[in-house]
Amino acid sequence: MKKIISISLIIILAAYFFLFTNTGSGIIELINNTIKGDPQIPLLNEIVMPPKSMIEATTPTGKITIKSGKGLKRYYTWDGVTRSVVMWPRTERWFGSLGAYYPGPGFHWIGHNGIKRGVVGEGQQHFDTIDEAQAWLHSNSHSDCAYRDDGLAVCFSKNLDRHQLNVHVWQIYIEGKTPSTFQERGGDRIWVNSKNNIYKVGGHKPTKLEGSNNESIRASWDTK
Repeated sequence: MKKIISISLIIILAAYFFLFTNTGSGIIELINNTIKGDPQIPLLNEIVMPPKSMIEATTPTGKITIKSGKGLKRYYTWDGVTRSVVMWPRTERWFGSLGAYYPGPGFHWIGHNGIKRGVVGEGQQHFDTIDEAQAWLHSNSHSDCAYRDDGLAVCFSKNLDRHQLNVHVWQIYIEGKTPSTFQERGGDRIWVNSKNNIYKVGGHKPTKLEGSNNESIRASWDTK
């Protein structure tokens, strides 16, 4: 009887560890990322980086390098180490983006200088005017970003209290004209170019953005 109780207790504690602790859930997610490999990006998602490409960026936080796999896999290099995740494609717009993201469940990375997890994203941001794009870039929530005249932006920060690395890659487009069939939820509309719950997409990359630094971001697909 005591043996049965001991085994049951061990099973309960193990289940609690893997399901309800950051380390346990992180181990599960680390294994999950390995098993997934590099799945294909769904056609509906608005991605920035071509397959097998690289971005090197210098932001207010420091230097970050992002590499893409053939599909949804992304590699992040900072402070001399590289970690990877398999992104989750979005199925509806979230704050304008229909790209891909990874919410960083658990401590899914081997720790380095206090960082054990990554909260990352990639996608397009479509605006009706340059002024709307500028307001978005200059908001407090994007103070960790560097960007170029053509609207390629990289946001990079660390939250050591949460053992968290934050990296987002954005491509800005201006004069979106085509109504998207993927509606935003009402609470996600934080700028004025979303009308009647239909987000405008399409348009073109900007040619000049105030406060840009073209030397701060180098992308492997640059032709200039």
